[in-house]
Amino acid sequence: LLRRDPQQTEWLQILSDQQDPRGLADVPEELRNDPEVVLAAVRRCADDFRHASEELRADRNCAMLALEAGCGEIVECMSPELKADREVILHALEHDMGYGYGPLRYAAHEVRNDKEVALLAVKKQGMWIHEVAQELREDPKVVLTALQHKHMQPGGCPCCGGIYLTPQLLRNKDFLLEVMSLRGDSDILRQVARIAPEILEDAEFVFKLLPHVSLSTDASLRSSLKSFCSNRHGFLSRLEPAMRDFACQDLTAQCQQAADFFGKDRAVALRERRLLNERKRHAHTAAKRERERRGKLLKPQQGRRTSHRKPGRCEAGELV
Repeated sequence: LLRRDPQQTEWLQILSDQQDPRGLADVPEELRNDPEVVLAAVRRCADDFRHASEELRADRNCAMLALEAGCGEIVECMSPELKADREVILHALEHDMGYGYGPLRYAAHEVRNDKEVALLAVKKQGMWIHEVAQELREDPKVVLTALQHKHMQPGGCPCCGGIYLTPQLLRNKDFLLEVMSLRGDSDILRQVARIAPEILEDAEFVFKLLPHVSLSTDASLRSSLKSFCSNRHGFLSRLEPAMRDFACQDLTAQCQQAADFFGKDRAVALRERRLLNERKRHAHTAAKRERERRGKLLKPQQGRRTSHRKPGRCEAGELV
């Protein structure tokens, strides 16, 4: 049997104690090269890996075990060889909890330019599309995978979940059909009309887009159709007048069908809300009556002498 170093044993106990605030930064320099001590610290706080020795931060097995703690950002403090190791980055993506910056932010360019790695990253967290290589940000499959997350939006500010759609993507008809069936946002068509208006001259393609256009079911339908036909970024403005009128009739019919459908649902919802309010009113009335009944039972009756008297007082004619 091997005898442990007393200092190593002491620090292993300290690092395994969740209540002790000390971490790997407080460990003596000679113990920061001990894999057992480093892994004990990383299991409690993954960010402590940056305080390990340079030798351990370049060790592949130690890095793989440290990544299992769920923090992919520790790739930042690894050696350049490990940052370029595809298996290490895939292992980091698999175990990362999906908060903050991802491991791709600190990976080597050849790994960030790997499509399989990029797809795994954006499937786990849509915001990580901004960390893949620029070439893959224009890949339709990568962008569509990122848009599967509800907080991601085509266009807009990247800090708020926006994904910039390049002119190449906006000229890709298959991509536009996929993204419109996924989101149905008319702002995408407005971007197409502004950047790639030539593809909207294809009437057959435009009519394929119409079923996926989301419309309002209220009085704003007229203003929506007016903006769609506007010469300023309206996606129907490139069609011939007869085809444009036919497209507006098609959109109006879709809106009417949606209004009928949602109108039935609205009537059912109103009826259920009315019944719920009625039940609440009855329950409130019953509770009020119960409180009044209990109050009458606890309130002493007026005009009747009570059978008790206060201490320290005596009846008339009684000696004290």
